[in-house]
Amino acid sequence: RRRRLRAYDNGKGASEKELRYFRTQHSMNLMLLRVKPDKLVVSHIEEFTKLYRYRLSKQTVDDFTSRSSKEVDDQLLAAYDRSRNLQVDWSDLVLKDRHLRLHRAAIATFIHRYEEWKQKNGYLDFLDLLVKGFNESVSPPVELAVIDEFQDSSPLMASQIALWAERIPNVIIAGDPNQALYEFMGTNPKIFRNFHASETVMLTQSHRVPDNNVKLALRIINKNKGEEAFHFNGNGTKGSTVEVPSLAHVIEGIRTNKDKSFLLMARDNYNLGLGRDFL
Repeated sequence: RRRRLRAYDNGKGASEKELRYFRTQHSMNLMLLRVKPDKLVVSHIEEFTKLYRYRLSKQTVDDFTSRSSKEVDDQLLAAYDRSRNLQVDWSDLVLKDRHLRLHRAAIATFIHRYEEWKQKNGYLDFLDLLVKGFNESVSPPVELAVIDEFQDSSPLMASQIALWAERIPNVIIAGDPNQALYEFMGTNPKIFRNFHASETVMLTQSHRVPDNNVKLALRIINKNKGEEAFHFNGNGTKGSTVEVPSLAHVIEGIRTNKDKSFLLMARDNYNLGLGRDFL
């Protein structure tokens, strides 16, 4: 990270000190609240899992944007995290989900143990940083804030950003509601669409995506999200799309065309690992 910042300094004239507010929202709260990194749950989660014999995948704890459900108890933490991201009581969330209702007692026990363990040791997880930062009304002491990828903000994250917007003179919220990926975190395109702003600028021209690919993407988004997708135009080239029945067929296509180059993208490292294992 320091090497990248020094390279930026040499090319653009910005120092590492000036870039101290160039952070994720969680990292910003870590700095503003002056929480020491060794107090983060991610550094001690094995203590908790061994104490109560839970099985949590490392990625589920390390990456708050990933809920791979690789281990049997990942869904216990995921249910609790979702309720906090939505800013609702976990019991109300469980009542609305038939699958979660079947595990109500297990979720309740997990939450009690998890919170007791954190409080006893003074640990905070990623969502605790957001809740604590919001409750203590901390905000970056800057003149301009640029919030990118806002479509992936949960109600909890959006609430804090709204608080910042009241205190920071100039705030730019950037995002694409078509790319709201983290529904399990409570993200919803409506959070972005309904965020109050004094001015709205719509960027409707893509310089990267071919026309046919745009048409397919918009058709899928309209079907999946149950609401009208944000419309944008392709780059003027035709492009092509190919439907395949499974990831295995994609991998087999790569195997039989080893003289060509491919880009394999996945939603998170867990799913990317599946492709890597196939290869």
